[in-house]
Amino acid sequence: MTEPEHPSEPPPESVKTPIRPDIWDILMVCWMVLSLVLASDRVFEPWAGKFKYILSELLQILVVGSYLYLRNYSLAEIFRWRKLPFSVWKYIIPLALGLAIGFDALDRAMNLIIPLPLEQMNKLLEALHADNFTQLGAIVLGIGIFAPWVEESIFRGMVQQGWEARRTPVQAVLGTAFLFALIHFQPWQLVQLLIFSVIIGYWAWLMDSIIPAFLIHSANNLFSLALINEGTSKWQRYYIWEGYIHPLWLLGSAVVIVWSWRKCMQLGMRNINTI
Repeated sequence: MTEPEHPSEPPPESVKTPIRPDIWDILMVCWMVLSLVLASDRVFEPWAGKFKYILSELLQILVVGSYLYLRNYSLAEIFRWRKLPFSVWKYIIPLALGLAIGFDALDRAMNLIIPLPLEQMNKLLEALHADNFTQLGAIVLGIGIFAPWVEESIFRGMVQQGWEARRTPVQAVLGTAFLFALIHFQPWQLVQLLIFSVIIGYWAWLMDSIIPAFLIHSANNLFSLALINEGTSKWQRYYIWEGYIHPLWLLGSAVVIVWSWRKCMQLGMRNINTI
């Protein structure tokens, strides 16, 4: 019996098929999130106080997660809950810290061009200021941990993956960023939200996980909470110089961002050239 002319070869390495949630499911999830955000203040604020942030985020992930589970999606896949090796974590964490200062610098600069109305500023400060340790714990957990986890799971997880399966990565990141910025109802901070969302969307795509986006989002929120609740503490006196961030802080954060950004790109789960 003769040998085949072309011996069998091992199949090529499989390429991960993008998650492709149905358009109807994406629209339903966006509608659910919008409805829950609008309803949460009225439902939770009268009796939950600062704990409303935790309850609101948990309600969102519970409702959206239940809907997607009943629609036979794998929650770990659709939300992009994928583990990353320690070699990535050790560079993503300093990147997140450096970007927190970078985003603060951007926000302060944009407020000089498009200032936040005083009434809105006072409401924001009042909402995020803690009068005791219990309130501080509720705000830190709600705004610093739960909000980034839930929002990144939904937007950089489901919504962006839906775009990625149908459009280019650039279109997916930009489309999700625009939707994310709109749903926050902060027209005075639209530019900052867009830039912030594009950066975290890029890292979610590059690493194929929401962990980098969560860490960057969480660091930004926690840093903002620290600035609001620390008032005129000693460390802020070193952080602020002549009404703006001290140049040494800006220089240090820029060095950390460039260094950790390059290291993370070398460890990216995708080929950079495909963007």
